[in-house]
Amino acid sequence: MIRNFTSKSGVSIAALLLIACGTALAESHHVWEKVEITLHANSSYENPYTDVEVWVDLKGPGFDKRCYGFWDGGTTFRARVLATAPGTWTWRSGSSQSDSGLNGKTGKFTATAWSQVQLEENSCRRGMIKASANGHAFEYADGAPFFLLGDTWWSIPTFRYRWNVNC
Repeated sequence: MIRNFTSKSGVSIAALLLIACGTALAESHHVWEKVEITLHANSSYENPYTDVEVWVDLKGPGFDKRCYGFWDGGTTFRARVLATAPGTWTWRSGSSQSDSGLNGKTGKFTATAWSQVQLEENSCRRGMIKASANGHAFEYADGAPFFLLGDTWWSIPTFRYRWNVNC
């Protein structure tokens, strides 16, 4: 049995051992939740917006794709990804420049499913919206129906609909 001893300062000895050994626990996120990966270039570029293209190759359960990032000022570049299924996800960075701060960085995170209560609290946790199998409706990635409702009265601000200021 392993016990977790805590020092007088409140620092867990187990946490210190993990740091000392260079082992870190994988981050945990929910499915369909944004994961932001930050990269820092070792070189400076005259116009990083146009001169540098960054990406991460993301792999997970049933998924293996390149996701492109963006310049976020200075030497900072970011890629925003999300897990489409529960499980372990890994990524490896790359860029159009030979910059060791942008190329060859790796990481991983674990994605967990939302509980039924959490799904009912926020329908955005059900995934991307797509066309249904028959092409006549919309649904979330998990198959739950999506009802699109929208209405715009473009003629409201015209002379035809005068506002009654005597109300």
